[in-house]
Amino acid sequence: MDNKLTKEEVKHIAQLANLTIEEKEITKFQIQLSSILGYIDKLQKLDAKDVSQTNQVTGLKNITSGDIPQTSLKQGEAVSCAVKEINGAFAVKAIF
Repeated sequence: MDNKLTKEEVKHIAQLANLTIEEKEITKFQIQLSSILGYIDKLQKLDAKDVSQTNQVTGLKNITSGDIPQTSLKQGEAVSCAVKEINGAFAVKAIF
């Protein structure tokens, strides 16, 4: 690992990520982040021009059910279990 991040770079990355890190954590993150960058560097050196793109590997297809029209609830049925109802609509506390 010859591209070890400096303490200042780790602090800068933490600042960009809006993370508060303690001084004792910097060395740990130097090692971990440098290791990740080293691995990415290895991946970039691989010749992948003959490798086809893969977006998923399970072979599963979309298994959602079809859109089948069904009878919906009547308004009174829909609000029948509401804690509070006003003029056939759900009544909730104000959000703002």
